[in-house]
Amino acid sequence: MKKKILIFLQSGVGGAERISVLIGKNLNPDVFDVCFCCVGKGENQIAKFIPTGYVVYRIPYSNPVLLILHFFTTIMRVQPDVIFSSVFNINTKLLLLSIFFPSKKFVIRSDNNVEVFSSKQKMLIKFLYKKARTIVAQTQEMKDGLVALGKINEQKIIVLPNPVDEKEINRKLQNAISPYSNHSSIIFVATGRFARAKGFDILVPAFAKVQKDVTNAELYIVGKNDGTATEYFVTIKSMIESLSLSSKIHCVGFQENPYPYIKYADCFVLSSRYEGLPNVLLEAMYLKRPVAAAKCIPIISRLVKDGENGFTAETEDVDSLAEAMKKAVLLKNIQNNYKSATTSDFEKIML
Repeated sequence: MKKKILIFLQSGVGGAERISVLIGKNLNPDVFDVCFCCVGKGENQIAKFIPTGYVVYRIPYSNPVLLILHFFTTIMRVQPDVIFSSVFNINTKLLLLSIFFPSKKFVIRSDNNVEVFSSKQKMLIKFLYKKARTIVAQTQEMKDGLVALGKINEQKIIVLPNPVDEKEINRKLQNAISPYSNHSSIIFVATGRFARAKGFDILVPAFAKVQKDVTNAELYIVGKNDGTATEYFVTIKSMIESLSLSSKIHCVGFQENPYPYIKYADCFVLSSRYEGLPNVLLEAMYLKRPVAAAKCIPIISRLVKDGENGFTAETEDVDSLAEAMKKAVLLKNIQNNYKSATTSDFEKIML
């Protein structure tokens, strides 16, 4: 009999959501019966990334107590063998319910390093994460942080680097053309929702310094800039205007297919203050784009080798990022050295 897997994920299109879909759709259909439950108000954007043929449940946003009740009724309805989630706010609520489902396997994936969580969130991690059967950490540092904070048994935390959805990237690039109209420009690209964590307020002045030396440089920022992202987006737009760079920096909003922007750019830039394990960086490396990356987490220095596939910069340092951008763009095509977790790695933890 197949193992029934119920994957809870938010309805937006963040890195954790896309990884959850990638894990689910790659599980062997002869062994696993996978369904998804999307949580959130507004448009169910992540549903567009779920292939046809999968059952998709929907829970609209509500207050935390009602949300927990919705989770309980969904689990009762589906009766899965394994319950999986990748986002802190969903992880904690599901683990609260684990006491009611002792025969079911709760597998969670940590979406960030513990130091970025608030004091309240850290308390929830200490109390609840040990209730999971298995915890997936994206890096060794993430595992070490969870063990130290929550006194969690090391044996239940497995380090699995994020997989890259090579098939989906290749499919979306099959008939792609460059989205850049000015072919004589040097193109820098950054992707991610407009949030302080992404460091676009560092990227914009760094680009201003780059543009003084590389006068034909342009910067494209691809990512959600409305809704909850609006306030930060307005701040960044004001910064762009104050630096007289409106004709050089282009905010193109959320794109269902961001890969042409990465593939046809001369350099990918990661300006984040913090990340779990940045999928966009891994995708840029897969597409053999030189990268300029802030060392916001330790693994960045292991992924990006200065002078080989890009250059690193100090976190929240405008001058350092500008120097990395100017040097990285000279590298042209690079070799991808990233080794991701495999489908079989994730299948083992679901069995």
